[in-house]
Amino acid sequence: MKGDPMTLTSIRPPRDFLPITIEAKAPVESFCIFFPDSMVEEVYRSLATSGEQLLDDPLSSKPGPVNFVEKTYCNDEWLTPAILKIKAEYGNRQGDGIWLDERLHDLSQRLLQVHRQVYREMLKLPSRKASTREELFRRHRTR
Repeated sequence: MKGDPMTLTSIRPPRDFLPITIEAKAPVESFCIFFPDSMVEEVYRSLATSGEQLLDDPLSSKPGPVNFVEKTYCNDEWLTPAILKIKAEYGNRQGDGIWLDERLHDLSQRLLQVHRQVYREMLKLPSRKASTREELFRRHRTR
C-alpha cells in the first residue's frame, strides 16, 4: 500500500475542479471527495484552539484558509485507510448525512496531520523564501 502511486490526491477547492483525462491501457477508476465550505478550517480551529476558548467564545475567530501543498500524495497510513473506508461504505450510506459528516471530519483531521508533516519536511529545505521551499519540495517529491 505505501508508496503505491495508484491513489493520487490533489487538494484544491471544488470550484477549481477540472475534468480529468486519464490515458491508460486498463480501466481506471477515480473517487473524488469534496468538503463542505470551511470544514477543514473549522476542524483546524477546533484542534488549534483550547477547549476553554471554544466554550467561552465558540464563534469568536473565523479560521483562515489552510493552504495545502498541491502535489501527488501516494498511499500512506493516514489518508489511504480513511479514503478507502469512505469509498467502500459510501454506496450503502448515501443520504446518511451524519455518517458522511463524521467521515469527512475524520478525513479532515488526517489531512491536517499530513499537512503538518509536509510543512515540517519543507522547513528542512535550504531556502529563505517559503514559496521557493514549497516549489523545491514539490519538484523533489514528484520524482
